[in-house]
Amino acid sequence: MTHRKSISYALALLMAVPAVVSFPTSGWTQISEIVVTTRKREESLQDLPISVNVLTAQDIVRLHITDVSDVADFSPSLIYNPGGFPNDHKIIIRGIRNTRGRPSAAFLVDGIDVTSQSISQRGNSMLATTRLLDVERVEVVMGPQAALYGRTAFGGAVQFISKDPSDEFEAHMNADIGDYGRYNVSGGVSGPVIADVLGLRLNATWWEQEGFHREKLTLTHIGGGEGWGVAAIAKWNASEKLSFKARVEYSSDEFTEVARVLLLDNKWLNGSVGCRTNPDGVVSSWFRDQPRAPGAMCSGSANPYFFGIVPDNAGGRMSDIGSPDPLTGKPYKGTWRDLVRTSLITEWDLDFGTITAWTGFTIADSGYVKDGSNGSIAVGPIGSMTNMLQRGQRSDAETDTRQFSQEIRFASDWENSPVQVTLGALYFEEKVDRISRNISNSVCRPGPNNDTPPRTSNPCYDATLGRALTAQETFPNVIVNPSPIGRDLDSWSAYGLVEWPFLDEWKLTAEARISRETEISMGWDCDPVATALQPGFGPGACPRGPSSVSTDLIHQAIGMSRRDSHVERFVTPRYTLEWTPNDTTLLYASAGKAVKPGGTNVVVSGTWSDLDFDGDVEENKFKRETLWAYEFGTKKTWLDGKLRTNGAVFYQNYKGRQVSTQQPDCCGSSTSLILNAGVSEVYGVEIDTLWHATDHWTLSAAYTYLDATYKEFINPFSTSGGTNREANNCTPIDNDTDAAYDFCEISFSGNQLEGIPEHSFVGSIGYRAPSAPIADLFGFDSSLEWFIESSVRHVGKRWQDEFNQIGLKSYTITDLRVGLTAEKWELLLYVDNLFDDDTVQQAEDMSSGLGRELIWRGLVDIPIPGGDAANFRTSGSPSPTGSAMAFLPDPLTFGMRISVRY
Repeated sequence: MTHRKSISYALALLMAVPAVVSFPTSGWTQISEIVVTTRKREESLQDLPISVNVLTAQDIVRLHITDVSDVADFSPSLIYNPGGFPNDHKIIIRGIRNTRGRPSAAFLVDGIDVTSQSISQRGNSMLATTRLLDVERVEVVMGPQAALYGRTAFGGAVQFISKDPSDEFEAHMNADIGDYGRYNVSGGVSGPVIADVLGLRLNATWWEQEGFHREKLTLTHIGGGEGWGVAAIAKWNASEKLSFKARVEYSSDEFTEVARVLLLDNKWLNGSVGCRTNPDGVVSSWFRDQPRAPGAMCSGSANPYFFGIVPDNAGGRMSDIGSPDPLTGKPYKGTWRDLVRTSLITEWDLDFGTITAWTGFTIADSGYVKDGSNGSIAVGPIGSMTNMLQRGQRSDAETDTRQFSQEIRFASDWENSPVQVTLGALYFEEKVDRISRNISNSVCRPGPNNDTPPRTSNPCYDATLGRALTAQETFPNVIVNPSPIGRDLDSWSAYGLVEWPFLDEWKLTAEARISRETEISMGWDCDPVATALQPGFGPGACPRGPSSVSTDLIHQAIGMSRRDSHVERFVTPRYTLEWTPNDTTLLYASAGKAVKPGGTNVVVSGTWSDLDFDGDVEENKFKRETLWAYEFGTKKTWLDGKLRTNGAVFYQNYKGRQVSTQQPDCCGSSTSLILNAGVSEVYGVEIDTLWHATDHWTLSAAYTYLDATYKEFINPFSTSGGTNREANNCTPIDNDTDAAYDFCEISFSGNQLEGIPEHSFVGSIGYRAPSAPIADLFGFDSSLEWFIESSVRHVGKRWQDEFNQIGLKSYTITDLRVGLTAEKWELLLYVDNLFDDDTVQQAEDMSSGLGRELIWRGLVDIPIPGGDAANFRTSGSPSPTGSAMAFLPDPLTFGMRISVRY
């Protein structure tokens, strides 16, 4: 079915009137009104001309929602993807995701933007996955909201709203106990300190989890952790018109290594055995026949490749991360995070409007020590294996993040005017400093069968031992040169909104934000003079960064700092037209623009490379992304408030998507850069329904359809054998002068955007009824009820790379809950993943990026075709390894939850 037909059917469904259907209405209960603050003012969800999913306080407790990854399980338009590093989380809303650059979704706490970009990986930083404390509700806002939220609401936003202190004393305690050593206890008290003047709320939480999986080298539990947190909220009503809400939160969390499997095919491709040239210019390999320019496209380096669909439970493999840590002999430390977040919300109610100020300050210290190679060559019995991997990386980094945000806003309340306005300004700054102490044994290159027989080109081969040295034998001798990198961001913006109800049933809203951002990036490059004086290097030898190791396996290259600045100015408008024909129906249409600024790449290795040796690092820059989103939606309440149906149809035109690329340098190596990929398009449909069928039965369903494709994306100068194999659509370009300068033009046009399923669904059904016999037997109050409910989530198949060669199967997870609930307490037993579905739900394409030539970026003047290439000579960039990181799925789990309220 084409996206046009799908959208046509959806429009018909959204506009349908159920007058032809007769429903019995006796015994039905109305749906409770949900009040949201999506537009930074209190409004009914059904009156809001924006598509929003809401999770209430009861949902958060009953479903045990602890962070944004859990929120994604109950919002079909929101997808959470972990990355290969703990500070690499990608949040996808309506098919818009960041593969590089700034996150595409904003994270807000009480209206304050706390979004933070990972400084050296692809996604959000660790601030995006903090555990929830004292949360009243979670709002997932679909589509760009740059005018109101600014900065990072490129594809949408996730907002956590904290609870206010209560008017009367209350207390609560929640406990969750489950298998696999899972414990979570939280509680709090709230009440007035001075009646009607000062209220206080205190909350605390503690959690521990053993982990669902073990790694096979030492059988250490992985995927678990422990932590605790506290939060305090005070609200002071200084007068009838002036109030202050202050919040302080502290949390400390530690996480063990993530349960993951690096999927590498058992085939190795290289120029001598991996492929051969046919007379017709086709490379034949174990993978497929590949058109090519004669004599240029076979990679000369041996690399494993994985193509196809990730198998269930990653093929039944245990995680083979390289534990123990080669420096300590113990399991890798994992990840840790300490966070202090403070906020102050000031509200001054005037006779003609309201002035509100949001002040936020965040301090976060985080770090990790992990297996950067994400795999091992293990020998011996499981549980006491030896990692024979010669080439790998021990990733060690600490990051210090500071954020400050100040926003002030005036919203009019003019009684005698049909027009209302909102005016505001925002200042945001973030300072991130990071120290990396990576040990990268990059010169050891194991071949098939772990170099048995040994390859003479492997410098790690020890003739005395008769084998190559392992990482455990080479890493402890390395002299580590710490690599400092950083980023300072200053963002200034002003915005305005005008609402004009020009007829009784119609309203037009126009809003816009003007932004100016300055980003200063601090990188790290190789110091050729200092490095040349070290043993193992010599004059002219300068590996690509301080993480490189020389041929003596001990000395690292010495780095020198680099600094670059980038300034962006842009305007992001949004227009909304509403029609309210009656009290139960809203139809709206909107068009909005979003901009994600460009910047300077601070790459994974922590280094920059002056690839053209001109004394500048302009090749590390990348341009902005832009998004125009068009939406038609409806919100409808039926059957005297018992049935609610909301839906939207949308189209998003996405230009300049920031993606990864591998760029060759002068000396046969390559570095990671960012380029802007043509035009992408996303067509989508959302339908969200809630039905209180009777006093006992409640049903809900939410469905999202997405058609997300690259419309125009061409790589005109690819010399990477790996890129050409994966793309499989090479159009040869021969420069006729030097075989080293034969290219492939690769097209990704028509491919699906990575990580985006076509179909997503979340549904639930619940039954509840009075339980008089149990109440009478145990002397409980008459409010006692028993309940049983089940929720189902389905996510369709999707590709994990732009080549559409590595994919994930669709999966369906069913959860079951049964329990007792009364006015003051609730007890439930739960089973998650009831049918023990072991489909891999999340994976990461671990390929380095798209191989391409520097001349594509216009930085070196080499005429193509027929030019003289003698001044920039290379046989093509190293082939990025075609591999996938599969995150092992959670198995069937069970447990008990208790909630007590006083």
